[in-house]
Amino acid sequence: MVYNTLFGFAGWSIIPDFATRHALTFFHRFYPNVFGVPHPSPGTPAYRQHYRYTFAMVVLGYLLYTLVEGSRSMEPNFYEILGVPPDVDENGLKLAFRQFAKRYHPDRPEVGPKGAAMFIAVRDAFEALKNPTVRFAYDRCLTFVWINKIRVGGVGEAVGTLGIEDCASKGLCPI
Repeated sequence: MVYNTLFGFAGWSIIPDFATRHALTFFHRFYPNVFGVPHPSPGTPAYRQHYRYTFAMVVLGYLLYTLVEGSRSMEPNFYEILGVPPDVDENGLKLAFRQFAKRYHPDRPEVGPKGAAMFIAVRDAFEALKNPTVRFAYDRCLTFVWINKIRVGGVGEAVGTLGIEDCASKGLCPI
């Protein structure tokens, strides 16, 4: 945890400046050919403006990269696991779970240990979403249960009786 903080601080304080200087040098190589005038000298207002624009592009590029990588590494939420939209009713949840259970139940011979683990994850999602209180809390916090891997109770209980108050008291969702 401490290393992540230190590396994050070093990354945001050193790397953008380093990348900006190199990107600006690269840009200024082509500047005379594109605009027909020599590139601005360091210290001039035009150079500082180029530096600001390049720095902004470097930071925005890094933020975009971070968002894309973060979204790729996120595990699916309960609705995605069950393959249903967030506004599905209880009958739709039951139908989706039953269809999944027919194909991937651990008692079926072709379903191996990986399939059993997937079945448990889907069952946990179904159990959480069929309880109206837990579903309300989950919808308010959307993915706090899945991303933070909060488990209350045994293997068969994904969130037990977590309510919106429990979510807020753990600081997992803004209320």
